[in-house]
Parts: sequence; structure tokens; C-alpha cells
Amino acid sequence: MTSYLRESAGMAEEHVKSLAEQGEGLLKQILPSLNLTSAAATSEKEGAEKEVVADDKEKKTVLIKDVRAWKASLPASQGPRMVKDVTEFEDFEAKL
Repeated sequence: MTSYLRESAGMAEEHVKSLAEQGEGLLKQILPSLNLTSAAATSEKEGAEKEVVADDKEKKTVLIKDVRAWKASLPASQGPRMVKDVTEFEDFEAKL
């Protein structure tokens, strides 16, 4: 990214450095909220390129031969849940 900003965009070295620092700061805030981790800490020591690695396990393809049996094996939902407790809507005042 920095080489593109210097060569193609013709930006000054000081401006490129400030943008790179801002970008790294933002990534440190954004990546954890997306459950992603950056391998920057280990790669900076080795001088390697930075990589972004997902924390999720690999998803495996499931071959479905019998659709009804597959759907029957899926867990049922627990049903609807209240957002607010019913007692919040009770009105004990006298109505005239």
C-alpha cells in the first residue's frame, strides 16, 4: 500500500507514513470486533508480510442424500422469546 501511495499517487513520504500509522491503529480496533486476528505481531519480528487469519474452524461440505432425514436431524428452535417482561405492561392504576 505504501509503495502505491508513493509511486502512483505521488504522495509525500511524511503523508504516507501518517496514513499507514492511522490504518494500523484502525485495524487493531476493527479486526477484534470481527473475530479476526492479525499475524502482524509475529510477522513484524520476522520481516514477513502481514496476514489476516479467521478464528473460525474450517467448514466442511456435507453431502445430503435424503433431504427429509437431514432436515429431521436439525435441532429445533427454542421458540419465540420475550424482549420485555410482561410485568412491564401491567397497569394497576384505577381506570375511570
